[in-house]
Amino acid sequence: MKERNNYYLAAFTFLLGVFLFACSPEEESVPSSKMLDSEVPSDFNYETLKTIPTELTFTYSDLPMALERFELYADENGEDLLFTGVTDMEGNFAQDLVFPIDVESVYVKFADQPVSNGRTSGLISLVFSNILKHKFNREVKKVEIESIEIDQESGKCKWRVRNPFKEKLSIDYSLPKLGEKGRCEAPQGDSFFYTRYSTKDCGICNDQSEENSIKASFVRDGKTTIIEKMCKCFCKEIVKYYTWPSCNRKASFAFEDLWPNAGDYDMNDVVVETKFKIKYKIINFRTNVEELKIYYRVKYSGAGYHNGFGIQLPLKPDLVEGVTGTIDNSNVDLNYEPNGVESGQSLATVIVFEDTRDLVNQMEYHNPSEIQEVCIKFKTGVRLFDLVCKFPFNPFMFNSSDRTELELEAPVRSLEVHLPRKMPTDLADMSLFALGNENGDPKYLSNPGRYPWALLIPMSFEYPKERINIKDAYPRFEMWVASGGRNYRSWFRYPVDEKVIKN
Repeated sequence: MKERNNYYLAAFTFLLGVFLFACSPEEESVPSSKMLDSEVPSDFNYETLKTIPTELTFTYSDLPMALERFELYADENGEDLLFTGVTDMEGNFAQDLVFPIDVESVYVKFADQPVSNGRTSGLISLVFSNILKHKFNREVKKVEIESIEIDQESGKCKWRVRNPFKEKLSIDYSLPKLGEKGRCEAPQGDSFFYTRYSTKDCGICNDQSEENSIKASFVRDGKTTIIEKMCKCFCKEIVKYYTWPSCNRKASFAFEDLWPNAGDYDMNDVVVETKFKIKYKIINFRTNVEELKIYYRVKYSGAGYHNGFGIQLPLKPDLVEGVTGTIDNSNVDLNYEPNGVESGQSLATVIVFEDTRDLVNQMEYHNPSEIQEVCIKFKTGVRLFDLVCKFPFNPFMFNSSDRTELELEAPVRSLEVHLPRKMPTDLADMSLFALGNENGDPKYLSNPGRYPWALLIPMSFEYPKERINIKDAYPRFEMWVASGGRNYRSWFRYPVDEKVIKN
């Protein structure tokens, strides 16, 4: 990870008793190529996220709950939101969802409902297996009418009628201020009808004006029941937010920068702590992402090289409207398109910062950067699922200054370090995969040995001190690897305090 220089190495040895923790690129000892004592299973990839095929069915009295919004939480208090979804017309939701590996169960509740009420009876706990599959059946004993959507373009409000009874009901409704009256037939199950609505104050979702209210009545068994509802639904101006990895978590990326050669595996050459926040709209039950904000801070850079950090998105570059907040360095020669993405890439690639030294002082343990923000605005056409199920996208570190060992083999920007299983960008020099331990495998795992140069930790990472192997700073790490990821999934929660830095 750091450059070797015998002269300074000798000086460092002499002064070690005085400057025990002082370290510079030239003072670093020769990296060790051995990361673990245990054998790494051949199919292990150091994945700290898990993709769970999810099949949920929502019914009431064995009838489908159509277009029903629900929420998944990581905690039983309903505070750490993981995901918000909506069922289809048959009451089903089927999607691969990505969760931190240490989340063993999720808690489900209906959106916009209190945590504990007569309908949901609080949060419902689901334990993961190979698939998250569950059927929720609720007893609904009365007709429910809900305003679920507003479409300003058509001038219509969509109402859902939930009829648990076997007979078909005739529902009379009126909108007093709009002077609109009508009748709809409500067979057993979920059905829909449309009314006009007032555009006045539509941007305020909880507007209590009468223009946005409805009064409906139906007769059953000779008894008339009146239902009054406010037009509280998805107005066009109302936006939603999705936070990854969750509301109460952060994600950390930790890199060894000597790739494709072996490092010392203290995993602290570049440590970036992140949180992603998506702003999106729901229109006609279709999502449209407006922007993605990346909040990050560089926790540490224990490296002799100048390193940059970027993220490649699973989208075409022309879907990005603009990028703001990136940190440029005049000494780094990178090229950008007018919309702010990196030039020459088939997928939208955002260079978050070009050099760690613009953010932190190298080798200073307790000097993390301030929280920074990069904002990526999108054109129309990016759906929420285009992003949500592909986190953390493809983050990578690159060298942004001279590397004497490699300057003859490749331009410095083309040397990239990615997470295992992630692919290089179009600007990476693929010839480097023939060097060092990579041996032509474009998945950033050493072969033989199968050690990574980058890790994703699904929380704020307490990184190892200089030259302390991650297996020594986190004893459960090696047991996790040896088990093929089946055991010790929360290894990153159990550091040896005197061997890590907490900031």
